[in-house]
Amino acid sequence: MTNIGDALLKETGEALAAELEAAGLDVLLDDRDERAGVKFKDATWWAFLTASTWARRREGLVELVKRATATSVDVKLNEAWRW
Repeated sequence: MTNIGDALLKETGEALAAELEAAGLDVLLDDRDERAGVKFKDATWWAFLTASTWARRREGLVELVKRATATSVDVKLNEAWRW
């Protein structure tokens, strides 16, 4: 989550994590009280194959990044688990 102080973002992040887990995926929800840049750096260091980012300016969408191909796509929140 880019801003854990934003209740909507926090609720959205937790809901998406629960959906992904229910679909059988392993999820790490980064809800630390850190700047977004720190979280992005750590996600790169941890070498996740796919990462997602959501922010209020794109309400209803999440950005999914596939690290192996350095590509990203914006998808509807309720379709993120399919990607």
